[in-house]
Amino acid sequence: TRKESSAASDVYKRQIYYSLNGLASAYHELKQYDSAIIAYKEGIEITTLLNDTAGMAAMTHNLGALYLITNQLPLANKYLQLALQLRNHTNDLSGLISTNTSLGKYFYKIHDFKKSKFHLTQAKKIANDIGGAYDFEIIFQYLAELHYQLGDLDSAYRYQVLYTETRDSIRSEQVYQQIADAEAKFQVSEKEKALLLAENQKSQAEFIILEKNRQLWFSFGGATILLLIGSFLFYRTKQKQKSKEATIRLSLIHI
Repeated sequence: TRKESSAASDVYKRQIYYSLNGLASAYHELKQYDSAIIAYKEGIEITTLLNDTAGMAAMTHNLGALYLITNQLPLANKYLQLALQLRNHTNDLSGLISTNTSLGKYFYKIHDFKKSKFHLTQAKKIANDIGGAYDFEIIFQYLAELHYQLGDLDSAYRYQVLYTETRDSIRSEQVYQQIADAEAKFQVSEKEKALLLAENQKSQAEFIILEKNRQLWFSFGGATILLLIGSFLFYRTKQKQKSKEATIRLSLIHI
């Protein structure tokens, strides 16, 4: 039916969206920005067809952030403003932290410090409720630089301290996680070694049993062969003795 065909088409489009999102992220990480921009734009078209506001907001924000990195500032502002509208519409709080922070960076770059402070403060307010350390690290860093530019050295120093503490906390957490991962990997490795040793011991035990059985079989087989040979020799001796006795009888008869 037409409804089923439409649903199948939407599934296909969503698969394309996921592929484009992954592709764009990969290009972004590899700093192949031109290819990333193409993928993000195609992703925006797909999410528009799907009427996927959240997906469109994510793609639009990422495109705006990429234009910000490459200093294509008018385009950065265009897409980040659109992402902000979409995320306000869906009340995507986590997304609003990211987009407000990026807009704070944008306005800082064009020296509109008042708007930069507004967006960074908005991001900080939302982050106070749901944000994580990574959000605060970027927000504190730009607030410190912003207040320094504004001549508010006390606030600049306060945010610089907060930024440093947050950054160090993240680094420590990463180190602890790396240690935990290394320990887990070591434990897994030790477990694998133990399993391998157990398998090896099992194989050796099975080989020993097999060898013993083989030896027993050969012993039994050898004894059987010897018994047969002995029986055969005994039989031949008896037959020779009988033949000799028969010859003697015949000789006596002829006498």
